[in-house]
Amino acid sequence: MNAREAQPYRNNMAFLVQRNWALLTLNQTGEARQEVDRGLAALRSPDLLLQDAFLKVRQKDYSAARASLVEALNRSPEDLRMLRLMVASYAAQKQPADGVRMVEEYARQHPKSAPVQQFLAGLLIAGGHRAEARAALLAAKTADPKFTQADLALAQLDIAEGHVNEATQTLSKLLAQNPKNLAARLMLAGIEDSRGNRTSAIDGYKKILEAQPANLLALNNLAYDLADDKEHQDEALRYAQKAVELAPDAPAVENTLGWVLYQKGLYNMALPHLEKAAEKEPTARRKCHLSMAYLKMGEQERGEKHLAAAMKLDPGIPEIRAAQQILDEMQGGR
Repeated sequence: MNAREAQPYRNNMAFLVQRNWALLTLNQTGEARQEVDRGLAALRSPDLLLQDAFLKVRQKDYSAARASLVEALNRSPEDLRMLRLMVASYAAQKQPADGVRMVEEYARQHPKSAPVQQFLAGLLIAGGHRAEARAALLAAKTADPKFTQADLALAQLDIAEGHVNEATQTLSKLLAQNPKNLAARLMLAGIEDSRGNRTSAIDGYKKILEAQPANLLALNNLAYDLADDKEHQDEALRYAQKAVELAPDAPAVENTLGWVLYQKGLYNMALPHLEKAAEKEPTARRKCHLSMAYLKMGEQERGEKHLAAAMKLDPGIPEIRAAQQILDEMQGGR
C-alpha cells in the first residue's frame, strides 16, 4: 500500500477499528481479515494488532497470534486486552498454566505497572494462589499508592482468609477518602451482614441505591435483610420485585423474592420462586426455604424431602433449625 492509499486508513482509524469489531461480531471473518490487513499496512496500531491476534486465535494459529499481541504490548504496555487474549490463547490450547507463567514474566518486566500487577493477581486468585496474589497486589500498591482496585482486591482476599477486621479497616479507609466508592461500600455492607449487624448493612445498601438505583446486589441483599422485619416487608417486596425485573433468571433474586413473600405469609405465591431458585442453583439455604414453604402449606412429605437435602448440603445453617421447628409443630399438632 502506497502513502496515498494508506492515508484514509490513518485518518479514519477509529471508525475502521469499530467496523472491524462489528464484522467480527457478525462472524464475517473473511471481510474482517481483509480490512485488518489493509489497516495494518497503513498503521500497526494496538487495536488492529489485537484484531489480527483475535482472528489468528480463531484460526488456531496461536504462535502468530501471540506475536501480534507482543507487538501490541510493546506499543501499549498496560493494555490488558492483550494480556487477556494471550491468556485465552493458552487456555484454548489447554495450557492455562503457561498463560499464567507468561503473565508472571510480563509482570516482572513491568514492576511499576499497577494494572499489570492487578491482572496477575486476578489470575493467581483464580488459581488458588492467594499468597502470590497478595504479593502482586502489594506490588500494585507500591507502583501506585492510589490504585484503589488493589485495595479492594486485598480486602476481598482478607475476607476470604477470615481477616475481616483487616478488610474492614481497608474498606473504611477507602470510604473516608472517597464516600462515592460504591464497590467499597458494598463490600463493607456485606461484612456487616455476615456479622449480623443488619442495621449497618441496611444503611450501607440504601446509600448504594441512592447513587445507583439499579445495583442488583444491593437491591437483593437489602430486600433479604428487610424481609425479617414485619414493619418493612412491603418495602422489602418492592426491592425484591425490582431485582427480579433486572435479573429475571437469577436464582439468588428468585430466592429472595420467594423468601419475602414467605415472610409475608403468602406461601402459595412464594412457592414458584423458591422452587425455581432451588432447582437452578440448589444450596442448603434455598432448600430450607423451599422446605419451609411446603411445610407451611401442609405438604409434609415434600417439606421433609427438601429439609433432608438441605441437611446433606450444610447441616449447620440456622434455617435448618427453623424448618425443623415447623415440622415439629406439625407433628405435635396431630
